[in-house]
Parts: sequence; structure tokens; C-alpha cells
Amino acid sequence: MKLVIPILLCLLVHQSNGQTRKQISIPHEEHGGLITTYWYTQQYKLDSDLNQEHLIDLTDSFHFRFSSDGVVIDIYSCDGAVFQGTITDYTFADENYGKRKSKGGRNHKWLLIYNTTLIDASDARKVYNEIMKIANVPTDNLIKNWQQGFDEYEYFLETSTPALYKFKNYWTVSAQDSTLIEGKQISAFVNSISEILQLETKSDNFNAQLKPGAYSIDKTRIGYKLTPKSENSGM
Repeated sequence: MKLVIPILLCLLVHQSNGQTRKQISIPHEEHGGLITTYWYTQQYKLDSDLNQEHLIDLTDSFHFRFSSDGVVIDIYSCDGAVFQGTITDYTFADENYGKRKSKGGRNHKWLLIYNTTLIDASDARKVYNEIMKIANVPTDNLIKNWQQGFDEYEYFLETSTPALYKFKNYWTVSAQDSTLIEGKQISAFVNSISEILQLETKSDNFNAQLKPGAYSIDKTRIGYKLTPKSENSGM
């Protein structure tokens, strides 16, 4: 269960050129009785693992990142006119899968596997247009009547410009009341970019290249890809 407190951190930090001040907006949540930037910290680590730049440090004219289970989408522009982008599909493979268990159970050894593909410029522009439709939707713990506590998809949105870095997250969009406007806006956004970028097809192609074994997108929820022999035997 996720418990959040509607506190928002806003700082002003100097950029490296010493001339521009960048506003930083990161939501705080309660985890284990502590007020933390838990989700931001988790995403920051994932960005490092995927060898991606940290948006909080960038000075691009515009850079947007959408992250959810097993996929990271980047849309960016250096001049605010021409947009580019990438899609990164990822998973963690258990290198100890199939090995004998230790006395305390199997010790997982996770290996990050990922693949990055370029987004066509015209599709990047289409996604940018969708991003603008939800630019003013606040992070979920600042939305009145947004329900928390369901274990489902979490969406993370980061936006960076020379003057602003903003991190937002949305928990279990599908569980929100049908009258909640912000919930419908985020749901429509996710559906739109999924269709534009054919995310399901790209994910299927990525998963098809994986060897039989045990995989996880978060090192906790584990799925298995069986060999054809195992599948046919009903294992």
C-alpha cells in the first residue's frame, strides 16, 4: 500500500553557466514513516543503470521522459522546433535461474537487459503535442480525490527546460473515479502515446529476443519465459 502526503519540494539551483536559475519541483511521499523523495530516487537510479542522462542536469530547450513498467520514452528538442526521441525497453534477468537454491531459498542475481530504438521525427512531434495536453496536470498527491494504495501501474513523468525541472507520478490511473478529470487526462495521454509509438508491438519484439529464464521489471514481480519443450508439456 502506498501512503502519500501532499508536500511538494521546490528549490532554486544554479546552472553550471552561473547565469540561469532552474526551478526544481519534486513530490515527497511517506515511506516507512519517513518523508522521502522515494519515487524520484528510484527513477534516478534506473536512469543511471540505463546509461541515460539525468534530466535535472540538462539545459536542452525541452526534454520529456515517460517511464513505466519496462519502458522509458524520451522526447527532446534543442531548439523547440525539431523533436527527436527514443524508446528504451528493459527488464532484469535472474542469472541464478535454474541453479540450485541455497538454504534460505534462491539468491537472485539480476542482470539489466535493455534495447533503445529511435523515434521518427514526425512521431516525436505527435507525442510532444500529447505532452502539452497534460502539462498542467499536477502530480497525483496534489489532485483532490485521487485514490492511493492499489498495486498496479505507476507512471512517472519528467520535464526539463533551461528554467524548470518537474517530476510527477501517477499511481493506478485505471482505479480512479470515472468523473475525475485528471485521471481521464492521464489515461488518454498514455493510450495516445502507446498507439502513436506502437509500444505493445515494440515490447513484444523485445521480449521475443529474450532467452528462456526468469525476468522482472522491478526485481520483485517475477515472470518466466519457458522453452518450447516446457510450454508444450504444460509446465
